[in-house]
Amino acid sequence: MTEERELQQKTRRRRIGLVIGLALFGLGSLVGSPYIALWNIQQAVASNDADRLARWMDTKALQQHLHGQLANTIYPDHIEAGEGDPFLMLSLGLTAAIEKSLTSALTTPEGIMALLKERQAQLKDDPQSATAKQNPWLQTETEYDGWRRFRIVLHGHLGKEDDMSLVLCRHGLSWRLCNISLPTAILAE
Repeated sequence: MTEERELQQKTRRRRIGLVIGLALFGLGSLVGSPYIALWNIQQAVASNDADRLARWMDTKALQQHLHGQLANTIYPDHIEAGEGDPFLMLSLGLTAAIEKSLTSALTTPEGIMALLKERQAQLKDDPQSATAKQNPWLQTETEYDGWRRFRIVLHGHLGKEDDMSLVLCRHGLSWRLCNISLPTAILAE
């Protein structure tokens, strides 16, 4: 009878250990998955692999968010004087076409790679940042913005106005790049 009881206790301990192990693995996967996405984005940029980067992008969301950022910067808040002015309407039409082209170009894998490589080049030229010369991605700060969003802040060399944020959004069990907050220094120009 004692052998049978010992066998039941061993089986129970194994089941509890298995459940705890699976729970820890699941929790680790949930917490670590945006870091895996960030690593894949870094590797795609480093190796100029547009196809790999495209797998980690939500192009439609990127276009929508970038369009909003550029539209808030380019278009005037209100037009008081000159309503009905044909030159004003022409300039607004040209501005809309430029903004649409810029948004389309920046939301391709090649555009994202160019943007991030330019950021890396700026940080490598920063004389105050010794770690940036080795790996510019070390100049980052990460945080969860709720359950479905993960923010990566790429610090620049000019301070807060030079910070650029990459936002990853949860898509099922994986994460994709869904927003880039351009530095205010770029948008102010």
